[in-house]
Amino acid sequence: MNPGILSTELVLMAGGFLLLLLQAFAPRLKPLFAPAAILTFLGALAALTLKPSGLHLWGTWEVNGLTRFFTVFFLLGGALAVFFGAYVLRRDGMERGEHYALLLWGTVGMLLMVSTRHLLLIFVGLELLSVVLYLLVATYRRTEVAVEAALKYFLLGSFASAVTLFGMAWYFGMAGHLMLAPPPPPLPKLMGMAYVLLCAGFAFKMALVPFHAWAPDVYQGSPSSVTPWLATLPKMAALVVLVRILQTLPPPLFLGILAAAAVVTMFTGNLLAFVQQDTKRMLAWSGVAHMGYILIGLAAATPEATKSVFVYAVAYALTTLTAFAVLGALTRGEHEPHFISDLAGAGFRHPVPALVLTLCMASLAGIPPLVGFAGKFYLFYAAVEAGRTGLAVLGILNTILSLYFYIRVIYTLYMKPAPVEPLPDTTGGPYRVGLGLAGLLIVFLGLAPAPLFEAASRAFDAMVTYYVR
Repeated sequence: MNPGILSTELVLMAGGFLLLLLQAFAPRLKPLFAPAAILTFLGALAALTLKPSGLHLWGTWEVNGLTRFFTVFFLLGGALAVFFGAYVLRRDGMERGEHYALLLWGTVGMLLMVSTRHLLLIFVGLELLSVVLYLLVATYRRTEVAVEAALKYFLLGSFASAVTLFGMAWYFGMAGHLMLAPPPPPLPKLMGMAYVLLCAGFAFKMALVPFHAWAPDVYQGSPSSVTPWLATLPKMAALVVLVRILQTLPPPLFLGILAAAAVVTMFTGNLLAFVQQDTKRMLAWSGVAHMGYILIGLAAATPEATKSVFVYAVAYALTTLTAFAVLGALTRGEHEPHFISDLAGAGFRHPVPALVLTLCMASLAGIPPLVGFAGKFYLFYAAVEAGRTGLAVLGILNTILSLYFYIRVIYTLYMKPAPVEPLPDTTGGPYRVGLGLAGLLIVFLGLAPAPLFEAASRAFDAMVTYYVR
């Protein structure tokens, strides 16, 4: 076996073990833990060049445009999460080597999920990622809200994993194998039940209605060093698996269900975001709505629509990760709520974080010329081209509805007077530089989205299409 097949995963695993050893035997090197984790992510990115394209490990492991696209996405996103999270952890005196080790190992779980069609390997990746998330949410274990969030996530996540495993067992019993592949027509009813259970399990990770109830509480209770990563990259890994599952189904069986789920998810997320006073909870419900937009692309079921889903996934993840990173900078501590009203006057007291947060809110709202607008335009255009004009119109209507709570944050930053005790900004210059670069990337990909579209097209070309005309 060519060792380069697993080069990226091996680098991440080794980096995690090294950080654990450093925490145990050289704790005085704590200031080097975050740089070491970032270098590990970049080293894993370099190791990606060693992976030979094709099917490996008896046909269970794929190396192609799709896996490379999301591998680069997960590695760069993980490096950003470490960079922003390190300042929050140091500020609160919570920086430890195992935190970064868990991020590295969680990334391995996501890579397992996107690199195979074998259900057993997908489940191993899912469980590795899930255990990492449970532990990371409970990082501030002496904070009541963090413990509550971790417990809720653990209980609901365990149930979702059990449902997923049951679906895989059912699939094996009906198909006689564990490789995702189109079943011979007509689809047996019992096989349909296996697909329902599988989709339900991964819909939980994406926070799709009605499997979304965990998201607001978990996002609110998670430390600001974890929420940027938790709210974005695991959802994208689950999205890839969900797309693979849908590829194996005859389109008439799932297009109507996806369309209905898209409408319900969009309206639920946006309407409940209206009434939120906590910024994290607002972004959690906003994230639910954005997963509904992604379902529009899946329901359109054309090559262009699937490409638009990948583009939109990157746009959403980049913008949301950056937004949560800004909230980590503007807070009195993880034991305090993150009320929207606390941001009053921050636009003038902390201009760089406030400007970047403004760009994030505008991008999530779909305001040009930011990457969120490019993603939504491409997504809705693909839906219209596929004959899903009604879904596109409802998506645009939901975009208009969402303007209220996104603009509310911007209004509070610049139009509301600062409170008697304004929010501090305890981060340093490098953190603000990082936020600034992330903000520039949001603008650049909105003005020049062609490289992102081309990368998404190459990823799609590696997949088996599942569209109809």
